[in-house]
Amino acid sequence: MPGSTSPRSLRWWARDFPGDADQVRAVRHWIEDLLPDCDPQADLLILASELCTNAISHTRSGDDGGRFSVHVEWAPELARLVIGDQGSPSVPSIGAAPADQGEECGRGLWLVDQLADDWGTARHPAGRVVWADLWWRVRGGPPLAATGPQCQRERLLATPS
Repeated sequence: MPGSTSPRSLRWWARDFPGDADQVRAVRHWIEDLLPDCDPQADLLILASELCTNAISHTRSGDDGGRFSVHVEWAPELARLVIGDQGSPSVPSIGAAPADQGEECGRGLWLVDQLADDWGTARHPAGRVVWADLWWRVRGGPPLAATGPQCQRERLLATPS
């Protein structure tokens, strides 16, 4: 990101989710409540859907009792989405573009690669993170609001079954 961002011009939120498929919709609604409705928000929602679905489908986060985390950073020029999962033996990789563009399966990281301005993965002791960046202002996003919390961490614990 060009230039430096002061802590006062950054918003940051984080939340943990149970590793259930219905939580992808919950993530989308949560992000919709955080960021203003605009084209970059719509792109961020697509990225969140793909990355959360991958965490649930391809890592231990989708196992019984599994969890994943979502971090959203919003700065004047950039929005960053970070999905933390509980890891898997495989390494994420981009497949070829699906032959049938209407096909729902097998296009997640290909779509992330096409939509995000930058993205990557990193291992950590509890699993892995996958992050994606969008150039917020370049894509027509509004500036940060001057008010509101600078950071927020929500931890939602799974209820025992």
